[in-house]
Amino acid sequence: MNLDNAASRVARDVQEDESMLTDDFFGTGPFASASVNCQSFAENMYFNYLLKNSLQQRVELERAHSKALEENDIDLATKKKTELDYIDGIFKLTLEINPEAGGADS
Repeated sequence: MNLDNAASRVARDVQEDESMLTDDFFGTGPFASASVNCQSFAENMYFNYLLKNSLQQRVELERAHSKALEENDIDLATKKKTELDYIDGIFKLTLEINPEAGGADS
């Protein structure tokens, strides 16, 4: 075996090894369902994190709105009500986009 053939064979082997390490590596075979489940779990955890933060923000807006109403600060109450309406619209849109989270289809 000459040096050129050995070098091309090594290069081919390296390309094959690199192709196995791509995103499609776990797309087939015994780890395919585990990979899909892992990805789904990660997406659901992140969605849960975002939803929790959004709900906390909404609670803070409700408190600020109630406080503004108690203090008869109409401008601030109107501003907080607008923000509440905005975040409620985002919740509705999110639930329509992600029906698994409890949207209209669930």
